[in-house]
Amino acid sequence: MAVSAKAQIGEGSVIAPEALIQDDVIIGKNCKIHPNAQILNGTRIKDNTEICAFSVIGGDPQVKGWEEVPTYAEIGSNCVIREYVTINRSMNEGKSTIVGDDCYLMASSHVGHDAILAEGVIIVNYTGIPGHVEVGRKAFLSGYVGPHQFGRIGELSMIGGMTRLPQDVPPYFIAEGNPVKIRGVNSIGLKRDGKSREVIKEIKEAYKTIYLRKLPLKEALLELETNFESEEVKNIVQFCKTSKRGIIR
Repeated sequence: MAVSAKAQIGEGSVIAPEALIQDDVIIGKNCKIHPNAQILNGTRIKDNTEICAFSVIGGDPQVKGWEEVPTYAEIGSNCVIREYVTINRSMNEGKSTIVGDDCYLMASSHVGHDAILAEGVIIVNYTGIPGHVEVGRKAFLSGYVGPHQFGRIGELSMIGGMTRLPQDVPPYFIAEGNPVKIRGVNSIGLKRDGKSREVIKEIKEAYKTIYLRKLPLKEALLELETNFESEEVKNIVQFCKTSKRGIIR
């Protein structure tokens, strides 16, 4: 075990033998750091989070020619980071790669520099999140998913295994296949999140309007704005309007 005396480790946290904790590290209360995990400079971990064996948290951003400056990797509370996960720090001075509260990252997954994972995201084995990607609340990414750098994945969306994502996935929808298509609404995820029948019905109508009626996107979004008032449909419209890469259609 190599734990720097300069690292800040919260009450009740357990550091296993052979773990590496560098100087500029802050670990909250009641965390578990397993054998051979590496927690590197610039890492901030909140309470009740578990880092499993051979994970590397806070590694340098994988950017060719990057010159080292102070950057960070922030891990939320109640997260589980399984074996061999890698999470890189930001590439920009003073900035952070962020993994939100209650996230579950399965073995051998990766979170690249400057990515932002919101609360409750689940990432299955071997999926790699590239730099600057944003993943919304409680999104579920199956194994071997390949988002594009700077892409966005909306909240409560579900991505099927081995899916390539060249563009953004709007909230609440299921994306799957190569080439990828939006397959429908993540009804089970919405129910688990406590969405009402009425809201789920509106989301399904939004799906039909954007994907089944063959309307131009601008016209479809205007129709949704005119006819629906739920926050969820507003979220879909706003997500689509602000997409820089365009949404998957």
